[in-house]
Amino acid sequence: MEMIEQDQEDREVMAGEHRVQLGLFRAFAQAIRSDAGDAEKAEILDNLIDYTELHFNSEQLLMRLHAYPGFDAHVAEHDGLMADVKNLRRLIDAGDESAGLDLVDELETWLVRHIDSHDKAFGRFLERK
Repeated sequence: MEMIEQDQEDREVMAGEHRVQLGLFRAFAQAIRSDAGDAEKAEILDNLIDYTELHFNSEQLLMRLHAYPGFDAHVAEHDGLMADVKNLRRLIDAGDESAGLDLVDELETWLVRHIDSHDKAFGRFLERK
């Protein structure tokens, strides 16, 4: 019974982390749209990058702990998003906010799809355990 409760808690923690992660994507897009100051945009983007890395590491640790068979494919998804987020940083640092805004909108859409597919598949795996 205790393991079932822990698995439920793990799923709730991941869901909360997803809300924060999506919120950071939306906050960054809004900062660009509203022409916020460079320092504010940089702080949000730094938080977005750091939080995304933290969340992915946390999720990957859970997958390893539970010997999730879809681990490699899931990690490849995470690696792709991190590469794109780092590209977002390069665009913003180069002053190309228009391309940065397009990319952040694409990444938010990608993240929602990832949550609805890969993350929910992992959640179902935990439920079946």
